[in-house]
Amino acid sequence: MFIDVRLLKIFATIIGVDLAFTFGACDRMITPRSAQVIKDAEAKSADGNYLRAITLYESALDGSAKSADIHYRLALLYDDKLHDPLNALHHFKRYLTLAPTGPHATEVKNFMKKDELELGTSLSGDSVVTRSEA
Repeated sequence: MFIDVRLLKIFATIIGVDLAFTFGACDRMITPRSAQVIKDAEAKSADGNYLRAITLYESALDGSAKSADIHYRLALLYDDKLHDPLNALHHFKRYLTLAPTGPHATEVKNFMKKDELELGTSLSGDSVVTRSEA
């Protein structure tokens, strides 16, 4: 049986290119969609595109306990970057609902106290009011 060397080389090249594309795209195939969305959101946040990061994070929310970390990240964006204590409080509360003893629980409670005071102060025209008055 005679095998043409040129055909063998062409076949080997095609297989090599196919394997390169297959393994090059492996990261996308193995990475679940939500994990990729979170990576994209982190990149947008690092670039200063906070609104796009928020949109991406929100699209990864699924209501499960796994979403607690996403709520934590959203709360930090609203709190630190956008100075929006109301939305930060919402996401901090969602974090505590989904992960009441999570790794950030103590930190979240402290952030919530600060944001509640900030929100109460801003609603009262910058005068300090008690929690019951707010």
